[in-house]
Amino acid sequence: MPLYMSANNITNYWSNYNNTDINPTVTDVVNSAPNDGSTVERKLWLNGDNCVSVQELKVINGDHDWPGSFGNMDISASEEIWNFVSQFNLEGQINCNSEIEGCTDSSATNYNPEANIDDESCSYINNSNCENIFITLSEGWNMIGFACLNNTNALIAFSPIQDNIIIAKDGAGNAYLPDWDYNGIGNLERGYGYLIKVTEEINNYNICD
Repeated sequence: MPLYMSANNITNYWSNYNNTDINPTVTDVVNSAPNDGSTVERKLWLNGDNCVSVQELKVINGDHDWPGSFGNMDISASEEIWNFVSQFNLEGQINCNSEIEGCTDSSATNYNPEANIDDESCSYINNSNCENIFITLSEGWNMIGFACLNNTNALIAFSPIQDNIIIAKDGAGNAYLPDWDYNGIGNLERGYGYLIKVTEEINNYNICD
């Protein structure tokens, strides 16, 4: 076995080792953060020995990042890893051949590819409420997500609280400094997070308003 294996070689190895289906089930993960410039494809090799399955999540147009923290924001790499490995022990899948309840709709945000009984828990993206999210900022540093329907210039988005902002930064380190009348961030982009430091607590701030 070579020291470094490709993703295809790894999934083929474990698929053969566990006698799963030869061809995987391929679905597209819901593109909940369209402005991150990438999408995610899920491949599942099912029906292995002792209910074992093999799963691959491929970030298309991604980089060397950690999905959910930086880069692709459609999935959380940490949650995906735990949700998968926590199903198994050394003998195979825990409760093999038992009924597994969960969301079975692949278009839902909480789709569970291992579920075989739909429990009507599926949830979907609802953009209608994105403009009515009010947040509270604590004195000092805060991390906020930008979920507004349209990208918005930082000068406009932060204008209601600009007198209380010391600095705001994006993931690349670009800064918004109102005291210096400087906007290095440009537009706030849907699906991205930002750090913001304020002089005092701010309540009921609607960044989309």
